Amino acid sequence: MKALPLFMALASASISSMMLPATASAQNSEAFLNQSYTLSQKLSGSERLFYLTELTRVSAQINLPAEKAEGWCLELFRLASATENQQLRIAGQKNALTHLSYFNPALAMQLLPEVEIQRPSPGKMLYEDLRADAAEEIFVNFLVKIQPRGLSTITAQSRYIGQTGQYPYRAMASVIEHLPQSSTGEVSTILNDALGFYEYETEFANRDEEFLVLLQRLNALKSSAVDKNLMAEALGIFVNRLTNDGIQIPGKYYSEIHTSNGAIVSFTDRNQAFLFQAFPAIRRFNPVLATQLSHAHPELDQATDSISYISGGFVMGNPTPEQASRQHIQWLQESIVARIKERSDCDPQSAAKLAQRLTDVSARVVGFSSTVPGIARKNLSEARRIYDVQIAELGNLYDPPEKLRAMVALAQAAYQVGDLQHYETLSATAHDIGVELFNSDFKNQPTLRVQRHGGFDELHKLVTFTASQPADNLKARIQRLPGDWLKAYLLLYEAEGHAKSTATPDVPAKCPD
Repeated sequence: MKALPLFMALASASISSMMLPATASAQNSEAFLNQSYTLSQKLSGSERLFYLTELTRVSAQINLPAEKAEGWCLELFRLASATENQQLRIAGQKNALTHLSYFNPALAMQLLPEVEIQRPSPGKMLYEDLRADAAEEIFVNFLVKIQPRGLSTITAQSRYIGQTGQYPYRAMASVIEHLPQSSTGEVSTILNDALGFYEYETEFANRDEEFLVLLQRLNALKSSAVDKNLMAEALGIFVNRLTNDGIQIPGKYYSEIHTSNGAIVSFTDRNQAFLFQAFPAIRRFNPVLATQLSHAHPELDQATDSISYISGGFVMGNPTPEQASRQHIQWLQESIVARIKERSDCDPQSAAKLAQRLTDVSARVVGFSSTVPGIARKNLSEARRIYDVQIAELGNLYDPPEKLRAMVALAQAAYQVGDLQHYETLSATAHDIGVELFNSDFKNQPTLRVQRHGGFDELHKLVTFTASQPADNLKARIQRLPGDWLKAYLLLYEAEGHAKSTATPDVPAKCPD
């Protein structure tokens, strides 16, 4: 359940031959970015900080001239550093260096210590250290391009971040995944460092979930790459902290964990959910502790090596049981949809099974539509059957935001099954509805950040997809929009879509745990 960064945030094999040449598409992407940036220069206000974050994020996906991309990243870093709001200032600095690391990882690493350090108020906790969040991409990019001397610099930086804030557990887990399998000594050094910081850390509310990620990644390695005694010690300390000094967040909590044998285990205590997720590693490296825990918590025996965490989140304040239940169900539906999208290519059948659990009509349309590309690769008639059912369900949606969400998902599914007439109609109509929703919401809340207005998220998804297809059938509509922030953003997503069109057609990969 990783916290989202402050600034955020499908081409089937049958259509791969229709893709644009990579060079032409890259040129189109750069042209859209240049047009968007030029338009943004004519606009004013605090939105520029958020816009530059998206510009640099999209730039990191495109083969741009490094000098131009670096310039935009450094512009964001300077603008963020001059921002009065501390939270926005640190988040902006973090995002600038994260994206810079794709073009100049050495410079990003050099500037990382300049990101401001945020300290919690006395008696309070921060959720996370944003420097540790940035470190995941910066460290990996640095390691990949600067080896073999990269690891010593990364280790020194991780210790500095830990000494001045929160050790970057998740970042170092990703670093470990990029080390040779023979790097037992380096892995032990990283785990030793992490354990030393974790044992005494008290200031960050995501402490246990971040350390859990490191333990799970280590458990996934071959046994020869991990010091078994050190892992046993780390797991013992993790269990002790969960049970005797666990982070307590006020609010009503709910989550589910789906095991590989089909069991669904629910939790109303986050620390118990973390313990369940760690149990496969405990069973492997510390069997004595595993036996003790399973006697006290028999449900732990259901934990398998492959499990899926589905979060229903915390409902804060003092909600009634009915209010808390409704909110948990909504969040659970959103988590299931996100999980379906993760698995739709690598295991579309399990994704379709997950979609059966969706009760909200809009969520069901999105969930089932997301399974269509993966299923179409193996069984086009089955994919078309699922698609036809969702088209019929669309008629049962009347709330404009919910209908828009479903239409965007269905437009993509229509393209995958070859229903091009519906694809063009759905995408054009969804674009117009999205723009209308956005403009209406903007009129009512003109000071709200652009990306938080109604319709924006769906327009992002829609434009990125349609721009990744040869016809790019929304390009003319976007060009006709007024020269405001919405158009500047949608031009970015035109560039993002064109960049995706150069990618190799998806090959089903190993599903995420």
